[in-house]
Order: sequence, then C-alpha cells, then structure tokens
Amino acid sequence: MKRIIKSSSAPYPKTNTSEMEAISAFLHVLNKERVKLDIKYFDKVPNIDGIIEVVSENQVSVGKMEVQIKKLGNKNINKPKYQCSVNFLAYCEVNIQPVLLIVVDVANSIAYWHHMDKPTILNLGKIIDTKGTKSVSLEFNPSNMIATKDLEYIGKWENIIASYQEKILDYDELKKRGNDLNAELEEMKALTNSAVGKVTPIFKEIHFFLDAYNGLLDDDFLTIKNILYPNYWKIGFGIRTYNKNKVSFSLYPIHYNLNDVLIKEYKLKSQFYRQNAFTYIGHNMENPIKTRPIEYAYQLIEKDTLKVLEKNPLLVNNIFLAKEYIIAFIDEFYLVLGLEQFALKYSVKDIEYSLNMFLPLWIESIISKSVTPEIKLPPYLIDYIYLHRSKENISKVSEKVKKDLSEGKQPTLNLKFYSESYNISNVFHLIKYLKLINVNEIEREYKMPISITKRVYYKWETWSEEDTLKNIEVFYNHYSKIYDLLVKTYFPNLFSELQFFNNFNLLIVVIEFNSNAYERAPSIHLYKLNSTSPAENKIIVYNANDENTPSHFQRENLSYFFNMNKIDIDGISYNLSDCCFSVMDFIYKKTPIYYSINNLLIERLKLYFETKKKR
Repeated sequence: MKRIIKSSSAPYPKTNTSEMEAISAFLHVLNKERVKLDIKYFDKVPNIDGIIEVVSENQVSVGKMEVQIKKLGNKNINKPKYQCSVNFLAYCEVNIQPVLLIVVDVANSIAYWHHMDKPTILNLGKIIDTKGTKSVSLEFNPSNMIATKDLEYIGKWENIIASYQEKILDYDELKKRGNDLNAELEEMKALTNSAVGKVTPIFKEIHFFLDAYNGLLDDDFLTIKNILYPNYWKIGFGIRTYNKNKVSFSLYPIHYNLNDVLIKEYKLKSQFYRQNAFTYIGHNMENPIKTRPIEYAYQLIEKDTLKVLEKNPLLVNNIFLAKEYIIAFIDEFYLVLGLEQFALKYSVKDIEYSLNMFLPLWIESIISKSVTPEIKLPPYLIDYIYLHRSKENISKVSEKVKKDLSEGKQPTLNLKFYSESYNISNVFHLIKYLKLINVNEIEREYKMPISITKRVYYKWETWSEEDTLKNIEVFYNHYSKIYDLLVKTYFPNLFSELQFFNNFNLLIVVIEFNSNAYERAPSIHLYKLNSTSPAENKIIVYNANDENTPSHFQRENLSYFFNMNKIDIDGISYNLSDCCFSVMDFIYKKTPIYYSINNLLIERLKLYFETKKKR
C-alpha cells in the first residue's frame, strides 16, 4: 500500500512492558480494601505513575500519596535498590504530598517501598554533589515490604500521611511565622552590614559564644531548635552595641539554603528594635558575651527551653499514655463524639470514626445552611459548644447526627477543629500509633469518680479513699518508665542527668488521707533513698492510715522519719537523700501522667541548668 506519510507510528516507550508488569504485580499484592488506586499504565506525566488513597476499615479516606512504580532488576532481587534520577529527586523535594517510590519483584510477587522524605533527599543529594552524577542508587529497607499477607505497610503509610496532615493543619500558623521571619530577615539586610573582612577582637569573643550556643542547639537541645527554628542551619549575631560593660544584640536564624554570615552590625542604632520573630537582648551593666560566654549560652538556651516546654508539653508513643490522653478527651467531649460516657472500654475504630465522621457532621449541623464546601471556614473551637449550649440541646443534636449517619449522610464541608483543653493533633497521632502497633481497643486504667449529690464539693471528694489509692498505684506503676521514655526521645544526650532515678534508687510514696476530706485534700510524702549495696530501682506506695503499712510510714511517725538517716526496707539498708511533703493534686488532673512527666522534665531541666550556670 502506498503511504501518504512515509514514517511509522510512534513506538511505545522501551520500558513500557516492564512498567506494565511492575504495576500489574503491584496491584496483585496490594490490599485493595484499604488502598484505592488511580494508576495509569501509559501516563505521560513525569515523575509519578499516579495516586494511591489509604482508607479506614469504614472506607473513610485517611489521605493520599503519589507513587512511582518500577520493576526491580534481576540483579537487585536479593538486595532491593533503584537508580533515582536527579529530576525525580527534585520533584520529591518540592512536592506537598508524600511520594512513595515502589519497586516490584515481579517473579516473587513482592514489592518494596520507600518514602521519599526530606532526610532521604538530603542524603542522596550529598552523594550527587560529591560524585557529580545525574542519578544515585537508593537501597530499600527489606522490612518496608508489600506482600499479600503482610499488612504492616498500611499502618506505616497512615503515619506518613498523618505527619503531612499535621503540618497542613498547622499550615496557616507556620506560614505566618515563616513570613514574619522572612520579612524581618529581609529588613535586617537593609539595616546591617555583613562585617565581612573586618578585623576586631570582639569577633573572636562572639564566635566563641556562638560556637557554644549553636553547639547546644545542634546537640543536646536539638528538639528545641527543631521547634523554634525548623529548617534553619545556625543562629547568627546582630550587633547594636558592644563594649566592656554593655551589649545589645539580636539572634537571627540562617536558613540551610542561604549562604549568609554569622555576625552582622546594625548601621543605625535607632533601627535596632523591630521585635517580631527575632530575639533582641540588652545588658547595660555587663557584657556576658565577653565575661562568661559558655554560661551565658546555657542561660539563653534555658530561657527558650522552658518557654517552649511550658507552652508545648511533649508527647511520646506509649500505650498507657495514649489510653490516658484519648479517654480523658472522650470524657470531656463524649456528647459531640457520639460515644458512651465513662465506658470501661472504647474501640479505636469507633474513636476514629467519631473524629472523622461524627464530630465534623455534628459541627456542620449547627453551622448556617448558607455555608458551602467552597467557603473556607476558620478552625472551629469545640469547647465553644459546651459554653453556649445546654447538655440537653447537645444531646438532641447528637441524636440527629446519629440518624443522619445511619441514613448514609456524610460531612461535606472542609472543616478543621481544635480544642483549648486538648491538642487534637495529639489525639490523632496517638490513634495512628495505636493502630500501628495493632491495638484495637483501649480500656480505662483509672478508677472513675463517684457521683456527688452536694451542691458544692471539692474535686478530691469525687473519689473514695480506696479508689484514690488505686489510682495512685496505677500512676506510679507507669510514671518513671514513661518519663524516662520522654527524656530518651527528646533529650537523649542528657538522659544520665535527667533520668527519673537520678541519685536515688528507691522512692517511697506515702499518701495521708485527712479525717475531714471536705476541708483538706489528701497529702503526699515523698522519700528518696539510696541503698548502701546494689539494689533495683523501684517505687513503693503506702497509705499512712493503713495499719498494715510499715510503722516508719504510718501517720503518727511521718514527722519522725524526716530526721532518720538510715532505714532497712525488705532487708536492704538505705540512706535518706531527700524528702518533701505537699498537697496531692496531680492525680485529679484530666491527664495525670501527661501533666506530671512534663512538669518533672521542666523541674529536672531547671536543676540541670543551675549546675551549668555555676561553672
């Protein structure tokens, strides 16, 4: 046949067959009940092959991720790896959604995945810069496997999605802080000289201080740096005044992507104070940078550390803590969550459904009908509901929401909600954690309060003496372990100095119940003891009013024990190193462990900083 166009049709890409095999094998091993796909075999869009959406067991969307799927080469079967192009890495770096790279062992029906997160990009980028190549090999962790009977990857993917969603939930606040910081950095450029090439003895003193200050932020206090200055490299020093007995300066962050100097000088002193995102400091009677730079570095770190921890209590992954925090949240908001009040157990699946479906629909039901999905709504304060509606009205709305959900109605508005009493991100994070470790149900650990019929009462009256003591025992059974986990997670380099059993190995807790509970709360006596021979670390709880309590710790002998130097307990001799007495109020908090571990961390850090400032 005579051809009009003397050319053949465009061929399929040479890699088309292998890519089809990889995608088909991937679809075969994937759990399609929990993962929905929009994958294209012949997609012309570079860098990705499509979208996967993770859903809950109730088929509610958890979130989406972009994926690149490749066939694993035969030579890499035993040690999975893939050669990533620079273009693909560049795409992953700027993408606002999580990107997964998936390689498929077609012959064995197994796939491996890797989250192309920032640490991965940083590591691979260093290799590319060093070698000057346009691609780099990425090795896969064999534990990140996708197989027909291995569903661990779903929980890991949910955690990845949650971490991105938390960033998005806080996006407006982070964006504002970022914009303020960038604006001030730009303004600072016009107000300062870089001081490059200038020679003066004061620069040596400032460099010595900055070495200590940045060293602490990069090492022992990296957690604080990550909270205050995420994605920033070092802290610089802006000079306004610097002499023997007087100094005023600003501390400014330097971004990883910016090639900037560590010392700048303000051109005009009148333009120095522009307090916004920077730290501005002045001393009129001394110059601590000159006289005590290391001690002063600790002093500034202490101020920032305590400020951060008092405003943002830290959270750790622990089953008991997750139960305590989530159940306390439910006790507060059970009506708008559609959950049973004071249940002994809750299904994690039901809690997640309440947060993703019931509560959003509840809020929608009281919002003006004129609000449409296109309208951007401010975050909704759920505490507001309880302040402005009666319990009867809230219950009435909840019944309507239950009916609407049973008829298939779903939330339609793009709603965000928050609470002043609880960090909602903490609740979501802990739910993801429980699912990841395959905990499907959480039970109430603390004894519940009893009903009080009197019109006026004190909080401690809502628990019997027996139940209060049981709650104390539950508390101390977990307290030291979770506190130590908190320290290891956020301040690992300081563990030996901040750990719970620091300079003692036995804690005696004595609870003294007052005869007239209406007038006075129970009191707590704490005795820290050191054994004279090797002994395990432990905590013992006693009731001072119990006749079975050792005589040393019975009510009538408590004051005498303060003056004792040595005591034998369970056949081991101990020295008393410290003791204190106070009203017992922490056990009546909504989240006793969460409250107490953060308070103890602040207390121990204050003592730690005192030792550093005395050097």
